Amino acid sequence: MSYRPQLFSIDDDVNWKSYLDKYGFVVINNILDNDTYTNIFTQFYLDWAHVTKNFNFHDKATWTPENCPMMWDIGMITGYGLGHARFQWQLRTNPNIVEIWKRLHGTDDLVVSFDGFSVFLTPEQRSGSWLHVDQNPKDTLYSVQGAYNFMPVGEEDAGFVVVPGSHKTFYVDVDERQRFIPVNPCDIHVDYAVKLLIPQNCFVLWNSKTLHANTGMAPTKQPELNRITSYICYFPKEQRPETIMKLRTNGYHRGVNCGHYAIEYNKKVKPYRSEEELEAQGFNLTKPIYNSEGVIPDEIFKLI
Repeated sequence: MSYRPQLFSIDDDVNWKSYLDKYGFVVINNILDNDTYTNIFTQFYLDWAHVTKNFNFHDKATWTPENCPMMWDIGMITGYGLGHARFQWQLRTNPNIVEIWKRLHGTDDLVVSFDGFSVFLTPEQRSGSWLHVDQNPKDTLYSVQGAYNFMPVGEEDAGFVVVPGSHKTFYVDVDERQRFIPVNPCDIHVDYAVKLLIPQNCFVLWNSKTLHANTGMAPTKQPELNRITSYICYFPKEQRPETIMKLRTNGYHRGVNCGHYAIEYNKKVKPYRSEEELEAQGFNLTKPIYNSEGVIPDEIFKLI
């Protein structure tokens, strides 16, 4: 089932925060101006081309799992330094995106996740049903995740699936330390999952206790660059211990990808190929961004 949700402006934060609290997700529209959108989209192509030497956007014969540094079926890029690609940091430091999180958390002092992004190119990427939550229902931490969407999502496109209101109703009795919790396919919540039909250049927020997943393209679609979504999450800096800042700084230098909890240092474990295997196949590592003096730029360091 698909659903066209209400869209909000960044400035309408009273209403979009209320919507987020009620439904467990919200869509904020018109994030980047046209020039910024074009520049960051172009940078994505450059960053992708740097890593994927055997992949060519102009030659669909090269669009194969072997040429893509990602979990093919679910379209997730969580390693190989691409979480620190330049286009990713351009999004994370964009004033409009930061403003969303300032309004959400009520503070200017934030830290941001070292998360990855997703790409869908072909109907062969079939993610199936993997509805899940990223936060234990017993956890009292206020955790909201986010995703910037470059592409519009129509009925046949890859996109984002949520179960509205499930942050208040989904519960399973599991170990308190478990965060990623997949839903049982027989759970009643599955019947209420909807794919969000949304415009390009929008930002989706969702409560980490909301059931969600991505979903692939319809089988009838021809291969195309169908979805690019960057996962971006901020927390108040006061919740991040100083020891974690040091670990995250070291992780930045090493190009480490982490999960959405920016107040922790939870390195992503790549479930596909090791960096050594990728290098042997002709891939390149993404290099961290430094200024002319060889240090982390201030606009990035303050978010670590």
